[in-house]
Amino acid sequence: MLGVYMQRSWVIVNATAILLSLLYIFAGPMLRAIRQTEAISAAGGEFAVWMIPQLFAYAVNYPAQKFLQAQSRIMVMAWIAAAALVLHTLFSWLLILEFWWGLVSAVVVLNASWWFIDIGQLHTFSSIL
Repeated sequence: MLGVYMQRSWVIVNATAILLSLLYIFAGPMLRAIRQTEAISAAGGEFAVWMIPQLFAYAVNYPAQKFLQAQSRIMVMAWIAAAALVLHTLFSWLLILEFWWGLVSAVVVLNASWWFIDIGQLHTFSSIL
């Protein structure tokens, strides 16, 4: 039953992510509506749009994380998180500070880190099931 609950959670959280993505898409105009400066509104709007994949990564991550916790796979999750931290730090330094790719590179690294964690967690399921 735990697997069924996880799948139902994925459906619910992904549906919520779809609704939230509308807020992300219109973040720039919403920031302008609350009288933020044009520079902040433009940067925030661009950042929010690039963060949409992270909504769906979180929708996969959270139910998978709870499933693995229920199966007492805590150390596996810790190793996945540690590897993600190392890769995230390395690629953040490389893309932002060395290549000067700016805001978009920060978002790409964030998204990649979350999807790396998701893939690691989903790969762990093969040893459980």
